[in-house]
Amino acid sequence: MRGLAKTSRDAGSMELVDVDRPEPAADEALIEVEYAGLCGSDAGIYQFKSAFERMSVPTIIGHEYTGTVVEVGDAVTRLTPGQRVVERPIRGCDECFQCQTGTENLCQDIELTGIDRDGAYAGYITAPADSLQLVPDGVDPRHAALAEPTAVCTRAVIENSRVGAGDRVL
Repeated sequence: MRGLAKTSRDAGSMELVDVDRPEPAADEALIEVEYAGLCGSDAGIYQFKSAFERMSVPTIIGHEYTGTVVEVGDAVTRLTPGQRVVERPIRGCDECFQCQTGTENLCQDIELTGIDRDGAYAGYITAPADSLQLVPDGVDPRHAALAEPTAVCTRAVIENSRVGAGDRVL
């Protein structure tokens, strides 16, 4: 299969590369990607801003996506082939103070899909089963692919702003 990958540590340096279809580990699912969105992070990766210097290259980018489970690892019990999913692409260590207090996005050992592991700009992606959420029937896959950026925006407004119910905003 082909995937869009960051191929060097220079600005630009994005190429379609040939890669093998990934195999799911025991705790992962293999997902056929339906739709993948373009995030500001992907633009930062393209420019290779300092926040992305930890990337190994080549790495397939993309973390805002929806797809269909096609295979699950031996230890996966809550997902079955044919289910549509979206991924929570930020995974902390689960042990540090930040993770224990619900701010795993601040974990020093964070793993991000499309940065620390291959992302969704390919035909297939693997993801830990516990990072996947089911997409309800009837939800357009293009809309489901927006779940991650919508969650980021919602959290920013609810937890980090001074906006409350009944406030007028622009």
